[in-house]
Amino acid sequence: MTQNRFVGGWHLRFQLGPMVDDPDPRRRARATLRAIARNPGAHARVVFARNFERRISPISVMQHADNELRLAYGRSPFRPWRRVLRSQLGAGDAAPSYLPQANATARAFAESIGGTPLNLLIESVGGKSFTAHILGGAIMGAHAEEGVIDTDHEVFGHPGLYVVDASAIPANVGVNPSLTITAMAERFAARQAERAAGSVVGSATIQA
Repeated sequence: MTQNRFVGGWHLRFQLGPMVDDPDPRRRARATLRAIARNPGAHARVVFARNFERRISPISVMQHADNELRLAYGRSPFRPWRRVLRSQLGAGDAAPSYLPQANATARAFAESIGGTPLNLLIESVGGKSFTAHILGGAIMGAHAEEGVIDTDHEVFGHPGLYVVDASAIPANVGVNPSLTITAMAERFAARQAERAAGSVVGSATIQA
């Protein structure tokens, strides 16, 4: 569980709504919409709050769940004449859209700073789990049956082709993965530099 700050997250204001507790997605969606309808002024104050980006403190909650998402082209629900990348459940149970410990933490944090606890509408109304870190796609493995790239980031069966980004990471690391991605990229660059230096030395020796 981490507390975050956003730069350029102005669009988030349109994705937030009142915090509601209910493990049933449909009941929770109805309760959230009723809360907005009963007090539209409070909702409007959130949406149009001044200095929104400076005042919001998003809390992200990780969980130990053995599941995966798969991205595939499908019809857009908003523009059905276009095909877009859409997420599908790959394996395991679907990630829950409601975590009571997350709501409890948000309420405690809001009380400590004099703020207002909120939920993402895509979770509370849409019943969909929200993730900000899409990893995998060209994962590292011991051989081609396990992954796309080897431990040197080289694509199996395609010498000289490398993948060095978040798609190489086979699973969610539980926190913001930016440092993990950077570390893996730096390791790749260092190993490539060592190999390049070795080939130069080797050719120089042959020439001598």
